[in-house]
Amino acid sequence: MLCAVIAAAVIAGGGALALLFRPAPAPAAAPEFATPAVLRPPVAPDRVVVLANSADAESLALAGYYMRRRGIPEKNLVALPMSADEEISWEEFAEKIWNPLLKTLAERKWLTGGISAVPDASGRLRLRDGRSAIGYLVLCKGTPLRVRNAPALLEAVPRGVTVPAPLRTGGCSTDSELALLAAAGSPLVAYVSNPLFAAGGGSRARAPLAIVAGENIVRVARLDGPTFANCRQLVDNALLGEKNGLAGRAYIDTGGRYPAGDRWFNAAGDALERAGFDTSRETSHFLFGDETRADAPAFYLGWYASRITGRFADPFLRFAPGAVALHLHSFSAVTLRSPSRGWTGPLVARGCSIVFGNVAEPLLNLTTRPDILVAALLDGAQAGEAAALATPAWSWQTILVGDPLYSPFRVPLDAQLERLHAGGPASRAPALRAAIITRKANLLRRQGRAGDALALLAAEVRRAPSPALRFALARAASHPSLAWDSEADEVALAATDTGLLVEIARYLRAGGATSEARDAYRHLLARNLPAPLRETLEKERP
Repeated sequence: MLCAVIAAAVIAGGGALALLFRPAPAPAAAPEFATPAVLRPPVAPDRVVVLANSADAESLALAGYYMRRRGIPEKNLVALPMSADEEISWEEFAEKIWNPLLKTLAERKWLTGGISAVPDASGRLRLRDGRSAIGYLVLCKGTPLRVRNAPALLEAVPRGVTVPAPLRTGGCSTDSELALLAAAGSPLVAYVSNPLFAAGGGSRARAPLAIVAGENIVRVARLDGPTFANCRQLVDNALLGEKNGLAGRAYIDTGGRYPAGDRWFNAAGDALERAGFDTSRETSHFLFGDETRADAPAFYLGWYASRITGRFADPFLRFAPGAVALHLHSFSAVTLRSPSRGWTGPLVARGCSIVFGNVAEPLLNLTTRPDILVAALLDGAQAGEAAALATPAWSWQTILVGDPLYSPFRVPLDAQLERLHAGGPASRAPALRAAIITRKANLLRRQGRAGDALALLAAEVRRAPSPALRFALARAASHPSLAWDSEADEVALAATDTGLLVEIARYLRAGGATSEARDAYRHLLARNLPAPLRETLEKERP
């Protein structure tokens, strides 16, 4: 990924086009983000437009499934015959997607404004004085993913405008280009700054929202992934996460190539910790390894590898319902059809509900910002709104995979606790139950109520013990033992996440609880472990 300084190069030339080309704000010193004091009202399902490929039966089936689950009116479906390829030309994009979609949306009054009689250099028709009534535009699997760069079209840049070499591309994600459906015009090269982008602080974070009072930007998401079942899971898990409230742990991976990116990820991790989330951090230049605990991951935010690897590459690992993930890499979403290539598709395959990616090189300060994303979600934003606030540019390389209507924090933590004690779904899922209790205990400690946090953990261990809760209690009490002594504990240990059990074993060994440590290592070494981890554990065990 190229340095942010390159992306912030000054583009020569004046007038309106220079404003379209203006660079996204450069990162400031931490804390670097601020979200609007008041988020816009949530988008209702009847304001969601769904685009499907009429030549693809699965695309149509997915559209129907999503619309039924979310209560989106049937009249909000637009079905167009499109290519089965993930990458298409500008000519095909204009002819098969942009123009028919623009006309259909105008006919149905989703877009208002006069349509140009003459297409632009790419063949696209444009709106004059355009306005959008669309809350979100959702693209279904089968809709092409990206538009191929066309060097010949770059000649359409007006005379006197110079574009730096890193920005001299017309390639972009289909999604990011469709965000400009209501725009009067946009360049075929480089990007268009997002007026919704909430970087900066104070009034600078809120002022851009006033600029788009007429809703000129169409916020776009897609339901896509390696399989049709994965795509349905995007819908189902988002609804589960919204209904029950997002629960789980956070994983923050820093040690990337540029300090600015690490500051963003650290700021996101700090915000999640302030919200009580139990958080694991990887700060080296390596990714989370095989020994990392991964019980109910609710947030994964990190960088920098070209393909999914380390702990989260485990094909059997499953994220918590409603989980949010962003792995920052230039080509993290070059395809969504593989469960192992890149990051975006594989994270969808492992159960994430909201995943961000780049279809091509975005440049560092033009990619989705994890700090702004997390801040907006914690403030109560829908995923589609949070993505729009965290995205610096349109007509560029970013995508949002998942249901934009999803609100991870619609159910407050205290309500999650009440449901837990009333026998709600989390009470039957030990990892989720432990995550909810631990989050509450973390918040109590942050409020200076360490005694109350300890009492809560002790009461919950008595109520329904699990290795994760016992471990949380032992650490909170600075006690070297987890005090297990029953057959039920043995059964629970056998079902415990490998990484969590590694942490428990090492904690017990370090604290001198030799007998319990031996039990933990025995359970670990009975598993089918990667050879390097097995070798390490063999050397460690007491």
